[in-house]
Amino acid sequence: MLPPLAPDGPVVTIRRFMTRPVSLVDFDTGRAGGFLEAAVTAGWNILVAGATGAGKTTLLNALSAAIAPGLRVVTIEETAELRLAQPHVVRLEARPANAEGVGPRRCATSCARRCGCAPTASWSVR
Repeated sequence: MLPPLAPDGPVVTIRRFMTRPVSLVDFDTGRAGGFLEAAVTAGWNILVAGATGAGKTTLLNALSAAIAPGLRVVTIEETAELRLAQPHVVRLEARPANAEGVGPRRCATSCARRCGCAPTASWSVR
């Protein structure tokens, strides 16, 4: 950030990711971890929302371990931060809606259809 948005001077924030993947066990979720893993395995839609630094990306990375290796995964993120280990991952970055009003939500549905994916989308809300 630069002045005038940062009145005390320039500010730089660097996000560092852990070198080893975090598992659901690391969240110490007890029964909730098993439920979330079963929900991912069953193909349920899961909404992950929270404040900045709450661990949304870390939780999604941990949940991705339950996705079967044979499935194609399409991610649409504002900033590409997910690190998925599956062999069939298509990573896309969302952009603001254009003049015709076509934005991330409409693109997600179209992308899922064209890539042969189940119509499941994860949205990270900031």
